[in-house]
Amino acid sequence: MKLGCRLLIAITFIASGSPLAAAERHATLDAWLAKELTPYLREQLQHHPRFKGEALKFVVMDNGVPQATSNTLALRLRDRLRDSVADVPGIRLAWQAGDPRYQSAALGIDCTRTEVHYLVGIEMQLLDRGSLAVELLAVDLEERSKVPGFGRAWRGSIGAREYRALRLSEADPAFRGEREVPYDETQGDLLAAHLAHELGCSLLRQTEAEYVIAGSLASEGGEPPQRVVELVGNNLARYSTLQFAASDEAANAIITGKAHRIDDDLYQYWITVQPKDANSEIHALSASAYLRIPEKYASAELITGPQEPALHSSPGFLGSLRVVELRQSAECSASNSSNARQYYGRRYGGNDECFALAVRSSDDAVVFFLHHQLNNGLVRLAGASCLPASNVKVAKSKQQVSFVLPEDLLSSAAWSGADWQLYPDRDTFYAIAATDNKAARELSKHIRRLPYRCTSSVRPGLEGADLERWMDELKATVDKWGQEIHWQGIRVKNVY
Repeated sequence: MKLGCRLLIAITFIASGSPLAAAERHATLDAWLAKELTPYLREQLQHHPRFKGEALKFVVMDNGVPQATSNTLALRLRDRLRDSVADVPGIRLAWQAGDPRYQSAALGIDCTRTEVHYLVGIEMQLLDRGSLAVELLAVDLEERSKVPGFGRAWRGSIGAREYRALRLSEADPAFRGEREVPYDETQGDLLAAHLAHELGCSLLRQTEAEYVIAGSLASEGGEPPQRVVELVGNNLARYSTLQFAASDEAANAIITGKAHRIDDDLYQYWITVQPKDANSEIHALSASAYLRIPEKYASAELITGPQEPALHSSPGFLGSLRVVELRQSAECSASNSSNARQYYGRRYGGNDECFALAVRSSDDAVVFFLHHQLNNGLVRLAGASCLPASNVKVAKSKQQVSFVLPEDLLSSAAWSGADWQLYPDRDTFYAIAATDNKAARELSKHIRRLPYRCTSSVRPGLEGADLERWMDELKATVDKWGQEIHWQGIRVKNVY
């Protein structure tokens, strides 16, 4: 958390042996908060000389450290204290992402509210199942010491409802946009308002030049929060921190946004205003916030007997590659052989059930199936017999062809479509096919250069420079034959 802070005010729930006034010992938490703590806090923040004109941010704390994730009771009490002083003359609340008080661009932009000098926090510790201790204190962050003469304390019993709220974990909206509390994909407007505020303050602080951008705004990376760049630009224009030109020639800067994957579905979204001319004297300015973009996975379709799944159309003669579950299928029954038992490992519940890659072709085609093993390279998949010819499937026009996978290869059949990447971040399967006999022979010759895998054991595949050369030659082959070669890919999770 970035804090340009000098002073910290904390409300601390602790196991404390300090003496407490009788009224504080016997009052309920709600009564003490309403009759004792709130009036005291309002009086101190309004009249104490050290708090005069300072921006205040209310948080929950643990051992003096602000917490992005706390509990419902602490957040509820924090909100009550913050709201009790929000309209008091002389007390200023710090800017907070997502706070409706700051979401209207018509209100302008007040960057001084981001310069937090005090944190007002709640820290709590349960003494036993029905008892809680409370302390109000202020800490000077520059001196790392408590403010003399400021503080209140309470300890008493809490009811079942408060106890349940105490045990319920909850993220703190005061930290929205930080790594611990990212935005979700439905909060594109809040993300844009957050980024516009940070970037707008950066624009106001600089004195080099006025940034002027063209009317069209660009966004890279295909991020799910649609139109974030446009929304940021609109907010900045209403704040009068960014000017729009009638033409590209009159602009001296561009604004772009991109979501960078950090870990799994966690992304960091960067919005940047940068000079249009690389030799310009103005500098690039950026702001960022974290968000989650969950991947969309489809479940394996269940196929019983001869029943086939619905046709999924896509460009080219191959339909979309999918993962299906075969049940009571002759392909699964092939596991009776010794090679197949090695190939499949344990069976699904002892029945003839298995997962398979499935694809349709609108024309007669020869199909090959490949697997890019995460951190283990690209291999060609062969059937349970491990014979060289078992890595080839013939797809008849408008019929489905399936390739049964080793049972241990998929612990889950959750999958999504994938581009062909040299270094994918998940296990990825490909079906590549040719409709022309000469094209099929050339493709087969090229694919035979890959190590093959026909058992549940991981087989080292093609990687590094060798894989890059192999891919370059594959691209040349595909370009040569054009419409006669087509491929589809899927990525899966929970593999092995």
